[in-house]
Amino acid sequence: MEALVNLLTTVGKELDASSRSTTFMEACFARLAQLTTSKKLPSRLRFLCRDMIDLRKNAWVPRREKLQAKKLDQVRADAAVALGLPGAAQDENLFPEGPNGPVEDGWSVAGKKNKPKADEGYSALTGQYVPATRPSERVRPAAREEDAVEQSEVPTVEAAKPAANLARLSEEDLPEVFSKLFAEYKSAADLKEALLVVQDLQARAPDAGSATALLCAAVVQDVVDDSTERGAELMTKLLAYLAEHKAVAAAALQQALARQLENLEDLAIDVPMAPKLLGALLGGLLSAKALETAYLRSACELVEDMFCRRDLAVATLLAIQKLGSPPLLKLTVDVPLKDFLTSASVGTALHSNPLSLSAAGEDDDAASLVELLEKRGLPKSLLS
Repeated sequence: MEALVNLLTTVGKELDASSRSTTFMEACFARLAQLTTSKKLPSRLRFLCRDMIDLRKNAWVPRREKLQAKKLDQVRADAAVALGLPGAAQDENLFPEGPNGPVEDGWSVAGKKNKPKADEGYSALTGQYVPATRPSERVRPAAREEDAVEQSEVPTVEAAKPAANLARLSEEDLPEVFSKLFAEYKSAADLKEALLVVQDLQARAPDAGSATALLCAAVVQDVVDDSTERGAELMTKLLAYLAEHKAVAAAALQQALARQLENLEDLAIDVPMAPKLLGALLGGLLSAKALETAYLRSACELVEDMFCRRDLAVATLLAIQKLGSPPLLKLTVDVPLKDFLTSASVGTALHSNPLSLSAAGEDDDAASLVELLEKRGLPKSLLS
């Protein structure tokens, strides 16, 4: 797979430009797309396949400039420019010849007596120059896993820069990173690997806090967009695991939920499953103690429409009941349902809209709430 990616990186642009190879390229990339979700491949290779597909979509323009091998003269010239020196000729001693022999001032390095002195192709920083077409004679192994694909590249002075500087993420990069993370996680359901990816993107993002907030918002949005119970369950486990390992904070989770709950009535028109899915997510986070139990009331009060509010609350309680923690009776003692799920608890914002009150009708009372709880398999004692 690495050889294939390396080959396509080299000749893919030319093959795409030829009408004779159109069928081959389409078949090849269709297969690559299948491999991005194959559980038989390690995650690193799946990401390589995705990167290859992204490279083609980007008209074969790489996201970062590849490192190319340089001869000693070019290294010296580049160094002179970087240091603001008037010219490379004045700084020939900037990089001594190194371990292959003595320099003009007479010093030498022990242990290298039998090795012939190199010609102009030698650099003290990069070692003996090796043509890029001879990958088997690389100067040193790649510093990171993703560099294994670039076996034809010989590191130069530029490789001395911190790796993070070569892989920084901008805010525009995050949606694509999130998409790949979600696809990989849903395929393998590997929480530990997902945590490592999140920690990596936090380290590479300009602002870790902002990146974390965007991640939480993307997870909640994915729950709505996916609109499946399995998707909601997987994403709930992901957020709970990230919270457990201090990768996300409760404030970021609450902010992400609030963005959806404040518009839940309109959202439910397009996605009827939205109250149930968000309730399952909220219940899972409460059970995992990623959120305080008191947040149940705060979350429900973000929803003005009483029907949607009750649907959200019931879905949340059902998720908590399924997970077995915290005990429902204790929860409803701490957070009385009557305080925010009956007509007496309807806020002024709802009272100010006569249409909302008339639509609610007789449903806004404690008796109908008891009936709703029993119908959904919840004990009526939750209201006592």
